[in-house]
Amino acid sequence: MDDWVQVEQWLSVNAPASYSALRPPAQEESIAAIERALGFPACEAISLLLCNHDGTHSFDEMGDVATASYFLPGGHRLLSVDEIITVHQGLTQRLGTLGSESFGHWWHPLWLPFAARVSTDALFIDHREGDAYGRVGAFIHDDTSRIYWSSLEEFTRQMSAALTRGGRAHLFSPRVDGSALKWKVARQ
Repeated sequence: MDDWVQVEQWLSVNAPASYSALRPPAQEESIAAIERALGFPACEAISLLLCNHDGTHSFDEMGDVATASYFLPGGHRLLSVDEIITVHQGLTQRLGTLGSESFGHWWHPLWLPFAARVSTDALFIDHREGDAYGRVGAFIHDDTSRIYWSSLEEFTRQMSAALTRGGRAHLFSPRVDGSALKWKVARQ
């Protein structure tokens, strides 16, 4: 996760409000709670990420939405262990009320959300066995979910490259707004 270290270093210098939104590390027993609650272990990449930071703050010290926390491409913020479990369980329960055509297209019980936007949209890591394992996609609550990165490592590599060398991460280009990192849809 060297690319994640570069992202953090870039944030600390260029977007200190976003850097300050990072929470302390998750405890190992908290990370183990993911497997107990969801029925499968989190992949090593998400465990390493949570060992660095248990997500980002949802609210600032005034009780307002911590907008600087939404510094991932697409306007997402890192989820804490508790939020991962809550979002996963909520989406999996909702999937159970939908028809079978939504299974694996709208949501899948083996997708682990690790980031979310203010709406219910989320980034997830696919935990299905085989070629799908480890891929990162976007859950879009009113559309079909899509895979955009081959792994969390590829996601952070693109993010780091966009921040340190310019360019974009998938469809998004970075910019600093005040002291917070934001992403805008890049022109094709």
